[in-house]
Amino acid sequence: MAEMCSAYPVAGGQYSWVAMLAPKKVARGLSYICGWFMLIGLLAMGATNNFIVANFILGVSNLNHPSYVIQRWQTVLVAYGVGLASLAFNILGPKLLEKVSRGLLIWNVCAFFIIVITILSMNDHKQSAAFVFRDFVNETGFSRSYTAIIGLLQAAFGMCCYDAPAHMVEEIHNPRKEAPRAIILSVYLGFITGFVFLIAACFCMAGIEETALSSTGVPIIEIFYNSTASRAGASCLTVLLIVIGMGGSNALTVTGGRAVFAFARDRGLPFSPIWAKVEKKSQIPVMAICLTVAVQMALNSIYFGTVTGFNTVVSIATLGFCRLFPRQERERKRLRELSCMPRWNADAYGC
Repeated sequence: MAEMCSAYPVAGGQYSWVAMLAPKKVARGLSYICGWFMLIGLLAMGATNNFIVANFILGVSNLNHPSYVIQRWQTVLVAYGVGLASLAFNILGPKLLEKVSRGLLIWNVCAFFIIVITILSMNDHKQSAAFVFRDFVNETGFSRSYTAIIGLLQAAFGMCCYDAPAHMVEEIHNPRKEAPRAIILSVYLGFITGFVFLIAACFCMAGIEETALSSTGVPIIEIFYNSTASRAGASCLTVLLIVIGMGGSNALTVTGGRAVFAFARDRGLPFSPIWAKVEKKSQIPVMAICLTVAVQMALNSIYFGTVTGFNTVVSIATLGFCRLFPRQERERKRLRELSCMPRWNADAYGC
């Protein structure tokens, strides 16, 4: 992905690469299909992120006020608020995007160290290494192998959105180098911090059932509380994650808006001329951003009626991205066969 981004730095990302590298007879059709997979994944991921942030906010409320019972409609309304906040920032403060992004990177790294060090140092009743690395708990009613396959969905969820820099290439300096570098570094940084964070959380959790059935609705909040034995301490650690989630909402709105704009610019959407408009003063695709948040909110609305239905949105968000990977690998080989060598090569990073 990083190599193709360097060779063809266009906001369309994956579907544009397919259009340029696939055989001419099928390039148009494959590009259109790829574009829809990409958009569905991005928009569903934005809705999922807003939902997660809403759960964290209401979870902290429940932690500090145990008598408070979280209702589904409240979760949806808070998710709406998160989406509208990111919409307001994207439209009213686009010039602050770079500074906010840099600040959130620092916040992410600091939050990682603060949380991991805090829970490991304060928890005096950690789980055994066997519990973390060996034990396999299966309460689904399915076979172990089938359960493991289902569990891959959650693992794949963490591999989504690495394509975000590819959709911003038309707005950054030296995109042939900076965008691919951001893609690769996000993979490395995400893998290292994510793996360490998960191991620390597994060591510091209480029983699986107690953690999963927490009244907060968010297992990680229960782990914080189990480790610190303090509502204030657990709340402070959760706020660190809420800020990260709000930053993620903003980033997904930015990325989704640019992807919608690019696809509409190439006449891939109904009423494309509307979504492809760029506001003259701010030079941002306001209508595309509005459509992005509107779809996110529509997907969040599913939670009004059914939990299972909304869980499908999470699956769509994951599969919408992962379905693109086999095609991207074939196009990477095609790129090298054509000797269209990018200015940035992933082999230098061991890829």
